[in-house]
Amino acid sequence: HSDLFNGEIEILSVDDVPSNQLVVENIVSTNMTNTKVTACMDGQSALDLLASREYLPDIVLLDVMMPGMSGYEVCETLRKIYDTSALPVIMVSAKNRKTAIIEGLQAGANDYITKPFDSNELVARIETQLRLKKVWRVELEAQRSNQL
Repeated sequence: HSDLFNGEIEILSVDDVPSNQLVVENIVSTNMTNTKVTACMDGQSALDLLASREYLPDIVLLDVMMPGMSGYEVCETLRKIYDTSALPVIMVSAKNRKTAIIEGLQAGANDYITKPFDSNELVARIETQLRLKKVWRVELEAQRSNQL
């Protein structure tokens, strides 16, 4: 997304609770510049949105407990289509037991943060994943140029 829209970062926030969406929007708008949040209220609508576009968001914040598809199922579906470096996913959940965190990482999440989260921690985790994505992209481009 940011490559196509003058560096604007897009965060896709997938959560069925409107107040959680507002919290993310407020944290991002207060702490990050040139960033927009696109909200989807369930996993299927997020998958539909991604399938309908010709570009990806820069990162996905994905709730675990949602009606229909769980965040784990959505993440597993995303990983069948997109590599972790192409589409970073941070699982966001009130589930804070180690088994839930491990399940999220095994489903293909790049990171996992528990609710209620500290705004500075959320921003730091988002920024870390975006930096890693840039590094992976540079590495991929270097590999491609070496193959030519």
